[in-house]
Amino acid sequence: MAMEVEKIQVMVQKMSGEVLEAKVSPEDTVRELQPRIAEELGVPVLCQQLWINNVTPQIVEKTLPVMCNQVSETIQPITNKDIAEMKAMMRPPPICVDVLCVVMHLLGFKRRGNDYQAKWKDCRKMMANASHFRTSLTDWPNDVRNVPEKQVREAQKVIDEVGELYNREHFMKMSIACVYFCDWTLSALKLYRAVHSTGQVTSLRLDGPETRPPLNIYLEEGASSLLISLVVDFETVFAYAKSYDAKKVLEALEAFKVIAPKCTERCVPALCKCLRSDDQERIAAIECIKTAFQPDDDLAGAFAEALGAAHFTEHGTEEAVEALEYLGPQNPAALRCIIAGLNAKSQMLDEFLMLRRRRMKKKRAPVEEEEVDTDKNDAEKEMRQRCLEIFKQIEAKLSAAEVIDTLLKEILLATHNPVGGTPSSGVQQEAVMAFMVASKRDEDYAMARIRERLNPEAPEAFGEQLQQIKARCAFLSIAVASKDDEKLLEAFHGCLNDDQLRGPELQAVAECFSELSSGPNPFVQSLLQQLVLWDTKKAEVIRVIMKIAPKDDSRVIEAMQRYCREAERIILDEGPGILKMAAECLNHVVTDKSIYEKGITPAIDALIRKCTRSNLAQRDASQMKDCCDLLLLLAKERGGATDEDLSSIALGFTSGYEKIRKQSEKLFREIFKSSEAGCLQVLLRILEERYSSSSCVTAVELLSTMASRSEVTESLVKLLDWKETRGAAVKGLRKYAVDDPAIKDPLLRCLDDPDHLIRLDVLKILMDRSDIIANEDAFSSLFLRALEDPSSSVVQFTLKRASRCDPSRLSRDLVAKAVRFLDDADARSRLEATKLLGKVKSEVADLALKSLKVTRPWPERDAAVLEARKVALDALSQITQ
Repeated sequence: MAMEVEKIQVMVQKMSGEVLEAKVSPEDTVRELQPRIAEELGVPVLCQQLWINNVTPQIVEKTLPVMCNQVSETIQPITNKDIAEMKAMMRPPPICVDVLCVVMHLLGFKRRGNDYQAKWKDCRKMMANASHFRTSLTDWPNDVRNVPEKQVREAQKVIDEVGELYNREHFMKMSIACVYFCDWTLSALKLYRAVHSTGQVTSLRLDGPETRPPLNIYLEEGASSLLISLVVDFETVFAYAKSYDAKKVLEALEAFKVIAPKCTERCVPALCKCLRSDDQERIAAIECIKTAFQPDDDLAGAFAEALGAAHFTEHGTEEAVEALEYLGPQNPAALRCIIAGLNAKSQMLDEFLMLRRRRMKKKRAPVEEEEVDTDKNDAEKEMRQRCLEIFKQIEAKLSAAEVIDTLLKEILLATHNPVGGTPSSGVQQEAVMAFMVASKRDEDYAMARIRERLNPEAPEAFGEQLQQIKARCAFLSIAVASKDDEKLLEAFHGCLNDDQLRGPELQAVAECFSELSSGPNPFVQSLLQQLVLWDTKKAEVIRVIMKIAPKDDSRVIEAMQRYCREAERIILDEGPGILKMAAECLNHVVTDKSIYEKGITPAIDALIRKCTRSNLAQRDASQMKDCCDLLLLLAKERGGATDEDLSSIALGFTSGYEKIRKQSEKLFREIFKSSEAGCLQVLLRILEERYSSSSCVTAVELLSTMASRSEVTESLVKLLDWKETRGAAVKGLRKYAVDDPAIKDPLLRCLDDPDHLIRLDVLKILMDRSDIIANEDAFSSLFLRALEDPSSSVVQFTLKRASRCDPSRLSRDLVAKAVRFLDDADARSRLEATKLLGKVKSEVADLALKSLKVTRPWPERDAAVLEARKVALDALSQITQ
């Protein structure tokens, strides 16, 4: 046994000769020793490779239990669920199959084939029983002495074929289960070599922070000191820097603070990667740069070249700008990056948000999405403002021509152009301000360079980006050029000869010309020609034409009138938005509004047909709403609707689609509120001609919303003979002609209608008529007839209305009819009958009282009926006393 000692004398020796001597506790591990090595020898923990040389077989034997535990611990995190998920994969990545094949060889499973499908089938068979599979992996170290060498050779052969990709960092991208299998196989092979080659092992590597065995197991018997060799290895640091694990990247950045000056060329790309990463890594990277390096223009240029100017335009971060500012922004490459940052439109936070989602495997709430977008815009603006501050500090130290040329190159050739945006929207305010600052130093040179790009002598030198360059030059010229600059306007006119200038670029140049010139705009004709191209965003083109075209331009008027004449096709192909823009443009250009009103008439006709007779309502509700809104707008601007328009909308009442009928009705109500007289005539014509039952019903419903008209009554009476429209006609008559003598007999005939709702509405009209209320016989006959109705709702309504009448008008026959409902199965009928009997006068009170006192075949259980009966009996008892 090793001799018990209080302290162990440890000597750590670097290959350069430096030595660290320390006394440590026998129970201390390498984990406790490494920080002291990092502090006193200046070697970061990640760079430390600690070795014990000239080890004896006895020491190797003492470490075997620790190595066995390490093999078993590597597989502990994996669960049966992880194995089941792995087994359920139909076609896992080939490298995942490879790591399972290594496990298969070490466990001694036989393979039946070498092709992908055969290997995966064998792997699934090996994992068939997840619990048994995990037990086999955990128990493997206990039987390591009996593992055949052939199995190990086959396992090592697969690892050699995979090569450098066989590491946990690569497997981290594939599957967490594969990471554990990779760790297990590497630990198992290490254990196997230690067990089967004990006598051949002359040195042991102490594996670093994850090693837990105490240092005393490495002592020779009777020894109290331990000599450890330190090898400085940078590879681990750079491997950590490439990792997707943020914790490992931060550890690598800590190490870079020490080693970066010794291997600058390798560290710069790694640090640039972190400057493009998420918040935590960027902050750590800038701290590392300030700790490891002193300001140096050449180093600033190296960072700028590694980051690239495009990074600052599309994915810029404030930390990257801060790094260049610290190291030396005067370097030409660094200046290009700073200028590119003036025009930044970052997408970085979007990318890292997606990375976080994949890592966390959960979705952010919509509110968080909005917050992220806001934060992203704020971060971009802060970075651009920071770049502008740096630019103002250094631009005076450089030649004006150099600064202007660099600005134009980075702004005009920037790849960023927002989706759906104009070229000018790709030029940020800070970039324009910087150009204005530089132009003040040499305005003639700046304007000359802009003119050269607007109308270049050798267009082929600019390639496919020439149109974008022209558009952005036009935008920049607004900020620095004076009004009606002849040379500049001549350059603009030169753009007319460029057949490739079209779309957003042409629109930008045309708008900028209007800002710079007080004369007519020569680009109107070019824009009108763009309208016939299928790939043109016509709404934007029309918007620009409306802005730059002179009043009463015949070319524009004709083009917009053509759009209105072809409204039906325009709506179908491009939507109502384009038609609306064309109408607005026409209204803006003409001074004689009669031309506008005449021009939009075909558009109104097409919109009416689209809203009232197509199946658009069934297919696209949003486009239907847009069409209706546009129709209302155009009709209002034209001053109302014609009879033809009214009739055309009314045809929508006959549609077989309910949505279209409702839409037509809605349009009829909205569009012609101020044309009530004309509207009334159209509705009466519908009733007269009886297009369809649905059209008549709709017409009656619309008539009921208008003021009373005596001419309506005749049409409604005729509709009583039509079964499909009888209900709507009764409702219309209830509003228009309750006391009209001509409707009494037709309504009485409707009391035989099979629809109880129609009979109920007819009774409501008749019982309110003054001629029926005044005539005792007619009154009694109507109520007696209604009490014979088979519908309980009609009977209940009749009983309720009778109870409100003058009690003197309640005849014995009526009371006798009401008595029958005291035994009705419907509690509501019994309730209304009881209330009616409680209000009769002395002539028939004895009949009512006798009927209420009769014992019923079944006891009354309804509380409301019992209460009404009690009240009625009290009232009748007082009358009969």
